[in-house]
Amino acid sequence: MKNFKILVAIFTVFFCFFKFNTVSANPPSMEKVGSIKVDLGENAFVEKDLWVWNLPGGKLTLTGGGTGNLIGPCGEWGEIRDSGTLAMNVHCNIKMDDGSVLLWEYRGRLKMNETGSKNWEEGKPSTPSNGMDYWISIPLVKTTSEKYAWLNESIFIGKGTFFQPPAEGIKGYVTYDIYKVNY
Repeated sequence: MKNFKILVAIFTVFFCFFKFNTVSANPPSMEKVGSIKVDLGENAFVEKDLWVWNLPGGKLTLTGGGTGNLIGPCGEWGEIRDSGTLAMNVHCNIKMDDGSVLLWEYRGRLKMNETGSKNWEEGKPSTPSNGMDYWISIPLVKTTSEKYAWLNESIFIGKGTFFQPPAEGIKGYVTYDIYKVNY
């Protein structure tokens, strides 16, 4: 009987451990909720490893309905790390189709490989399969709009999809797919 009680106790502990760890091991999922295009304007190094971009325009498109245009002020402060990775810090206003304004701010990381550097020098575009090793942002949104209030309560991931560097006769821009992180 003593061995049976010990066996039941071990089984109970094992069952509880497995059950609770299985439940907590489910990772969040992601759902594509839109895309954003950001135009690249003038840029300048303000310190050795810190450059600032003016972002003069662009467009946000939400898959569930709704669009908006980037309005000023809008800019990026990019810090080039010792590893060569760009630490992005972007703040923009977006005027939505209902007249409301979103504060769209994100941090992120961008890592080009040799192909991406060469593309930039030649004014050619780069993508995740052609020049970009890593390009992820984490947008946070603030608004007083009732229509877009759900953006205030969500966490997003932006995956960079296209980078056209500015070049002679070519306007620069970037595009991201935007994903909502679901719990």
